[in-house]
Amino acid sequence: MVRDADNVQESFNQFSDIFNNFYNLHYPLKTFKFNKNIDKIEPWFTNGLLISRKTKFKLSSIYSRTPTVANKLKFNAYRNLYNRLLCTAKKSYFDLEFGKNISNLKKTWELIRQAMNAKQTDCNIPFIFSNGIKHTKPCDIASELNAFFISAPSKIAQNIPATHEPDIKFYNNISFNLSASPVTMTEISDATKQLLPKKSEDMYGYSMKFIKRFYSSIATPLYYIFSKSFETGEIPSQLKIAKVVPIFKSGDPSLPNNYRPISLLPNISKILEKVMCNRLTFFLESNNLLANSQYGFRKEHSTVHPLVHFLNNLT
Repeated sequence: MVRDADNVQESFNQFSDIFNNFYNLHYPLKTFKFNKNIDKIEPWFTNGLLISRKTKFKLSSIYSRTPTVANKLKFNAYRNLYNRLLCTAKKSYFDLEFGKNISNLKKTWELIRQAMNAKQTDCNIPFIFSNGIKHTKPCDIASELNAFFISAPSKIAQNIPATHEPDIKFYNNISFNLSASPVTMTEISDATKQLLPKKSEDMYGYSMKFIKRFYSSIATPLYYIFSKSFETGEIPSQLKIAKVVPIFKSGDPSLPNNYRPISLLPNISKILEKVMCNRLTFFLESNNLLANSQYGFRKEHSTVHPLVHFLNNLT
């Protein structure tokens, strides 16, 4: 059915309908009630600690009902032992996690905030002030934040001073064409493997971890859709929509300027973008079209390199 469609949009519509039907059939949404006596409260909680926690509550209940000296000593001794075990388990967990992510700065800061019990601000926004008008309806708040996020880049660009450097001139014999060579199954598979198996869901409810797990089942239709997309230069409309989450920074929570957007892109579109990124990066690197001072978004380059050059120049 996907191959019988006339264009990329119709092909993806067919694929999306079939994929959604099977997803909803085999992975329906279920509601689970959190049980603090069974479910882990924190990632470092073990089954033994959960059992010890129940015993501590039991001894506390006995002492509250019968406040004798013996019950008090028994409860205090067990509580102190439980607290020491809890601290040891927490320390071991963070020692292990920091060791596994020693080269991942982003994950390291997440662990630091987690260790400091720095909880993220609730994403529920009660109201927003925009142009002196107070908006309280969720749809109005979302529209105002959307309008602000869309207009912010152009306003920032207007404040950037113009450069006097000459425009970059490319050689006439160098050209880049996405449709010059057909997309291969290996190319798509490699791009999928390069993406991190994150659990964050896009607006369609799919996570990259789920897509990677069942990639072999959807490899053939994706190959056909991506091939048509590269040939025609068209992208299905479903892959152009992002789930935007406003993250509060600081200051007055009623002002749009104090929020920054986090866009959760469709995870299938990330595979298509990765294929194109790999091709474009190979073209730029092989033709030596990137400046030597371009350190961002390049393999084997990082923020350490400009710091080293800066220190060398100062020296």
